[in-house]
Amino acid sequence: EQGDSTAISKIMYFSKNIPGTSAYWRAKKAELYSWISHHVEQGRGAPTVFMTLSCAEYFWPDLKRLLEETILACEGRKVDLDLHHNELSKAINDYSIVVQEFFHVRVDAFMKTIGLHVFGLKHYWGRFEFAKSRGQIHLHLLGIVEGVASEGGIYEQVY
Repeated sequence: EQGDSTAISKIMYFSKNIPGTSAYWRAKKAELYSWISHHVEQGRGAPTVFMTLSCAEYFWPDLKRLLEETILACEGRKVDLDLHHNELSKAINDYSIVVQEFFHVRVDAFMKTIGLHVFGLKHYWGRFEFAKSRGQIHLHLLGIVEGVASEGGIYEQVY
């Protein structure tokens, strides 16, 4: 006898909301396929651009200043993160939410300027990832540049 599998079904259903589970990644994959299918059906074609945007958290003077201000406000200490690399590493880990918010703002600005006006990305889908081995946060992005294969499109210009 197989028994009642409703509890297992419920666990599988709700686990799609838990990052890192196989159900979560299946749901994200389905979301991406749906996004691609939608744009293909609308006549825009499949994604034509893939890029990874890295936070590069050790190289932004604005982020260092923001972290210095956060340390002063939260800990009451004044630090110069340009002079103390160990303090910078600690601040990046201790105040990762500041780093992540900074990165989101930078990505938004990039997409509204470079992404839209230079690359011509009007439609894009991205996934933020956190991997300690690759830094704090990064974004994988698929984009659609309309008319790339048409006469005068970027494919013709590049090749």
